[in-house]
Amino acid sequence: MTRFVFGASGYGPPISGKRPLICVRYRHRRARRYLADVNYFTHTRRSMVEHVMKSLARAAGILAVAVAFSSCGFPDGSDQTLAEDSQGAGTTDVSPTEAGPTAGGVTSKPAFMSGGSTSTPPSTVSPSTGGSQPSTGATPSAPSGGGSTTPTVPVTPSTPESPPQVTVPPPSPPAAVKKTILSGAPVVVPAKFVGMHVNRWPSGDPVSSPPSYQFGTIRSLNYDPAGPDDGVFWRNIQKTQNSWAWSNLDQWVDTWHAQGKDLMYSFYGTPQWASTRPGQMDPYNAYGGDSKPTDLAHVRTFITELVKRYNGNGTRKIKYLEVWNEPDTGNGMPYWRDSISDLAALARAVYQAAKAVDPGIIVLGPAWVDSFNQFRADERFVGFANASDQAGGTGKQWMDAVAWHHYDYSFNIEDLVDQIGYIKTALQKAGQAHLPMHLTEIGGMDWSSSWPSTADKTRQIQRWMMVAAATGQKSISLYMHDTMSHLGNPAGNTTISSGIQEMYQALTGKTITAAALLSDNSVWLAFGDGSTLRR
Repeated sequence: MTRFVFGASGYGPPISGKRPLICVRYRHRRARRYLADVNYFTHTRRSMVEHVMKSLARAAGILAVAVAFSSCGFPDGSDQTLAEDSQGAGTTDVSPTEAGPTAGGVTSKPAFMSGGSTSTPPSTVSPSTGGSQPSTGATPSAPSGGGSTTPTVPVTPSTPESPPQVTVPPPSPPAAVKKTILSGAPVVVPAKFVGMHVNRWPSGDPVSSPPSYQFGTIRSLNYDPAGPDDGVFWRNIQKTQNSWAWSNLDQWVDTWHAQGKDLMYSFYGTPQWASTRPGQMDPYNAYGGDSKPTDLAHVRTFITELVKRYNGNGTRKIKYLEVWNEPDTGNGMPYWRDSISDLAALARAVYQAAKAVDPGIIVLGPAWVDSFNQFRADERFVGFANASDQAGGTGKQWMDAVAWHHYDYSFNIEDLVDQIGYIKTALQKAGQAHLPMHLTEIGGMDWSSSWPSTADKTRQIQRWMMVAAATGQKSISLYMHDTMSHLGNPAGNTTISSGIQEMYQALTGKTITAAALLSDNSVWLAFGDGSTLRR
């Protein structure tokens, strides 16, 4: 409920040892009247003051007036003009519901409000207005009350010290809206939103050129300086139960941490010696890598050593720990050959071991890929959330945030918009809609030097970034810096690398107030500062 509190006092010469004070309290639907020290004021004076107060009430459009004489304010009787439950004389107290949501220091209510996520993202635009503004009304004065020695007491409603900041509603999209992207409150894009994968840098055979563009998050998957057998998977590091090879991961962690990146370690790749299928090859042609371990104690040992090494000395170098890579790709080459309950048990072991060393590390759930319809999204996200962890709990207990992947098979940005809608609906069903979402891997499919064109590749990458930002993803990790088939090789293509840099600057730290997929499949964003972006 909106509340206006105005205070005014007169500081003229004292009369009979007292100082007249008038305190006006206005409240919708609730009025109080305080009359005190009636013996001091004459009937005429009281009538005149009440008359002025009623005039002020009519001018301000307020429903009730209370007039107090003598001391008005705190229980101790001190001479203050603060009314109860207020922050100060002249303060305007506007509730969050009335003023609109606050994001990034901007109080506003978005023009695009499509409600909760649905399996088919909405295509309508419903404008909404912001909070109400206080009316200043007139500026009357109380009469002197007759005697020449009685001072005039001014009653001047103060200007609110911190009036609500209401952003101008975003402009209308420049073309017909195919689907609304932004749902709910304005979105503030995190500083480390843009993420990347790098295959052959800082070391490589051959070594890649380092990224020339800015980004904030780096994911470890497929950093392998000399090939898959020389990477940073579990199997690459703990080659036997009692032997450890940390040098590649040390270099990766130290290099990127020194550059101020947020580091995400992707836990994958059971060593052959610990695997329940030591003779089965995984998609990386490694034996046993995509199967559960013979004993979860092996998982706890590895995770404990990992987190102690990089986060156990008072410096948190690894911010995110992701539990497994694409446990079901659906293409006949799974990265996880066991049940979803086995995966939940693995997640429990990872979570408990990591938090025992560093309670602040953020554990991401399994990174599912290609949830191109509601059935598949439910199967993965709802299925895992409700799966038994084989110790009395369920999968949803062992994650701080959601991880997911998207590959652009059709070169159609609408597929990404739809998939986000499916996943959000699944998370609502699973009771996990509150969890942050990280798009930890995204890329094209079968790109070449000649197809799509460099301009089309660049525009599509930028559209991915815009959609991810507008839907509230905490990070988007592009896959990868030095590959043509999924990202057009930014390491060797200055147009693509410049396009990533342009979008980094356009999005990072900004407040998005509206977003839409337009009829020509372009993506349009409106920002809190009044600017817009279309790609």
